[in-house]
Amino acid sequence: MDKAFLVDSQINEGRLFLEELDKVDFDVKAAFWVYYGEDPTWKLMIASRAFALDPLNEKENPYAVIFRVLNSIQNRTLSIADIEPVSLAHPFVRVLSSVIFTGPGIVRMRFVNTVFNGIFFEDLYVYRMNISKTKRSRKGPNHKTHRSKHTKNCL
Repeated sequence: MDKAFLVDSQINEGRLFLEELDKVDFDVKAAFWVYYGEDPTWKLMIASRAFALDPLNEKENPYAVIFRVLNSIQNRTLSIADIEPVSLAHPFVRVLSSVIFTGPGIVRMRFVNTVFNGIFFEDLYVYRMNISKTKRSRKGPNHKTHRSKHTKNCL
């Protein structure tokens, strides 16, 4: 099967969709088109912490926000079937965030036939990858340093 190309209209509508999500203060940490699957297709992945939470306990269901914002865009070809909402724990998000950081804005980054941390991406178009890595102690965040009375005398 021949590869389907990501066309300018998809790229523009993906950017517009992300801009509209930003306007309603939906916290999108990562957004990118990726070509993958058993029968490869293009998917617009939208990653947010909101997708890891229980939507019934949230003020507004994050999936409903995605649907509402998408339906507010006039003259679009982008459909809900093109969008894949994912948590920050999704393998693609984890791998890409380990090598790409864009900040909160919208950028245009294209990667073709690229391997990131052992995962092959046939085609990838990144708008945002805003997941910062903080340095963590190997001992964990709640580790307390124990000082003996001998250490105290040495300081």
